[in-house]
This record gives sequence, structure tokens and C-alpha cells, in this order.
Amino acid sequence: MSKNEVATVQGGAVAKYDSKFANRGFENTTSKDFAIPFKQILQSNSPQIADEAKRIKGAKPGDLHNTVTNRVIDGKEGFLFLPCVTEHCYTEWTPRDKGGGFKGRHEVNAKTVIDAIASGKKTDKGNRPITASGTELVETYYVYGMILDSIDAMESAEMVVLAFTSTKIKKYRKFMTTLRTNKAFKDAPLFAHRLRVTTVQEKNPEGTYYNFEVNPAIDGEDPVAASVLPPEVDGKDHPLLVAGDQLREQVLGGTARAATESLQSEPTPSSDSVF
Repeated sequence: MSKNEVATVQGGAVAKYDSKFANRGFENTTSKDFAIPFKQILQSNSPQIADEAKRIKGAKPGDLHNTVTNRVIDGKEGFLFLPCVTEHCYTEWTPRDKGGGFKGRHEVNAKTVIDAIASGKKTDKGNRPITASGTELVETYYVYGMILDSIDAMESAEMVVLAFTSTKIKKYRKFMTTLRTNKAFKDAPLFAHRLRVTTVQEKNPEGTYYNFEVNPAIDGEDPVAASVLPPEVDGKDHPLLVAGDQLREQVLGGTARAATESLQSEPTPSSDSVF
């Protein structure tokens, strides 16, 4: 596929634009124009449940919430997910006792992060680095991907970001290791792996909370192998592989980003109340 071709998945078909019109009209767009919402886990203290003014009718702890559309999915059922690319970063937050709020995102080798870690100043809970201005840094793994309408189709073309912080980082590392170490498909791209994302209730000294549960989408003797997309369909690249690679390029190229402006408060180390 040439750099001037654009593939979109709709109803299982791929439309390619390799004419003089390809990509025209997008010349002046940046990542600010393409913000991908988060799919967050609702906890008992999430505003969508606990705040009367922001409450979503029918929402309950453990549900999965789209931070932009406000759509809620039952956490036990979850959704089919095609991960496309990951980011390891630190997110910066104003402490809750000072009003809370998202302040920005930093690369792991950014000066703000390096200086905060070197200072040795950390929060009482969670051991999070504190910056010179008094904000907190939260280690975060983002997974950008697409929600599948069925095991082989992405008609709605819904793109989302999963944020793994605190207790969720173990979940991230577990499923990434499972995908990467499968001997039969060790060279498969990340966006060849179809997953099912659900939530599960867990406990720690602070109480109970909900966490991500991420597994291959298809059961079998080797679930990873069963869930990998076939490279081709009718002699052409699988449409979902094409779409997955496009999202990867958009994120890495800076033309798509996580909708961080939709975040309301920092995840707590005890319950991950927002994410």
C-alpha cells in the first residue's frame, strides 16, 4: 500500500484513495484535531456514579465508560479490542487536596520526570514523584486501539485509549508478555491480536475496586494463536491490519492523540478511581 493510499474499514470492506484527492483537506490538521477518547473503568467514587450532577443513569461500578461520548458498557461483557500501538509516559496531576486536574503528559526521559525522580520527593501513598511545582507524576502505559463490532469487523470505527496506571500496570505487562512470547506468532504486529477487554473486582488493604482483565478474544488450546488475524483476505492485506497500521502511524506521527482534556481527576493509587 503506497503512502498516498487511505484505507478505511466499513462493513468489512476497504476503500482506497490513491487519486489526486488522497488526504486533501487535512493539510492544516494536527493532533489537536484528532483526540481519541479513553475507555475508563467506573469505580464507586467515580463522578459518573457518585456525583449527582454528573451521574449517568444506569452506570454502576465496574462498567467501562467512554470519556468523550459518555457511552457506558457493562464491564462483565466488555468489548472486542484491536490494540495498535502503546506509549509509556508520565502524566502530571494537581493533587486532589489542591483542586485536582490534569496538567500534562511527559516522556519518560523528560527533564520534568528526571528532576522529580532525582529529588526523591514522593507522595505518601503510591510513591509517586512530586515535581518542583508540587504536582504529582503518575507512571502510565497507554494502549491505543479500535473497538471491533464483531470478531472480523469494525463498522463503527470507534477508536479508544486504555490507560494502565498503578495496579493496572501488572495487567498491562501480563497481556503484553503473553502476546509477545507466543512462539507461533512472535513476529505478528500488535494490531494482529484480537482481544476482549472486561473488568474484574479485586481487593487491596484500601478495599475493593475494579481492574482491567485483558485476554485473547477467542478461546482454544492456544488462545493467542486462535485470536490472531489472518495476514490476508482474498489475496489482499486483511482490512483490520490495514486500519490498525494506519492508527499506529497516526499516533506515532503526532496526528492523533489521547483526549486528555476529557480526564477529570488523577487515578488514586488505592482504587484507580478514574482509570
